[in-house]
Amino acid sequence: MSESAPAQQPPDALARAIRRLELQYEAASRIGASLDATRTAQDVADLLVPEVGDFAFVSLAEAVLTGDEPPRGGIRARQPIQRAAATRSAGPWPARMIMPGSPVPPLPDTPEVRAVLGGGPVLVLDSAQIQAALRDPDLTRLLVPPGVLSVIAAPLYARGALLGSVVVWRTASWPGGAPFDGEDVRLLQEIASRASLGVDNARRYTRERRTAVALQQSLLPREHTETAAAETAGAYLPSGGDAGVGGDWFDVRDRATPGRPSGDADARLQPQRALSGTDAGSVGRAQHGLLRS
Repeated sequence: MSESAPAQQPPDALARAIRRLELQYEAASRIGASLDATRTAQDVADLLVPEVGDFAFVSLAEAVLTGDEPPRGGIRARQPIQRAAATRSAGPWPARMIMPGSPVPPLPDTPEVRAVLGGGPVLVLDSAQIQAALRDPDLTRLLVPPGVLSVIAAPLYARGALLGSVVVWRTASWPGGAPFDGEDVRLLQEIASRASLGVDNARRYTRERRTAVALQQSLLPREHTETAAAETAGAYLPSGGDAGVGGDWFDVRDRATPGRPSGDADARLQPQRALSGTDAGSVGRAQHGLLRS
């Protein structure tokens, strides 16, 4: 008995499968390269358009953008959401649609919304079903691109907390007018999984850097001190680099001779070494001791 040859995919299906693999590889190398949550969200949206759809939106919990951990519990943990990033394939931004940086209105309690907030993907194949899911025509105009054909959405989950969601739309301008299918849903899930890790890493970095800056500032002496003999002034400027180390600057002015400094301590950030808040605080305390002597 002869063996039958394995079934071959049509050329179009094979090309799409190859392109999906390429997108997954690009997602692995591109998403998470930044430690900024908004930049990571924009990288996700730019990856999806125009390869997967005409529009892509990434919304994040406001707590994520400030470095805090969002409440756990999926749909039971309703929280303020902000549109962190958006991309369109061509043309001007549709009138009345929410722009990046704007808050997202509360969504209705429908099966589609519950599915995304609960951790699962959603595939909606026609505009009538989209309108039924949102219920409110005004809300539809704020969230849905004109001429929409279908939409897919996936949540961003990390360590049991809902960070946000990714939504991709196809409109009447999509080549061939083909709606999303199951392969598109699986691709979005893979990309959303990587995006969740990248966003959570950025959130944790934001929180830790905020804590480090607050600690450095708390170790500094008072910014301004006056005595009969001299006057001191100090300033702290946080660094914009990945190290997160700031620069501390102090100056002592001889009040007996206005305009002539009697001493200064400069702890600005240097490529070789940056003085920490502890070091700069020690310099400041030494100056204060000199003033009292």
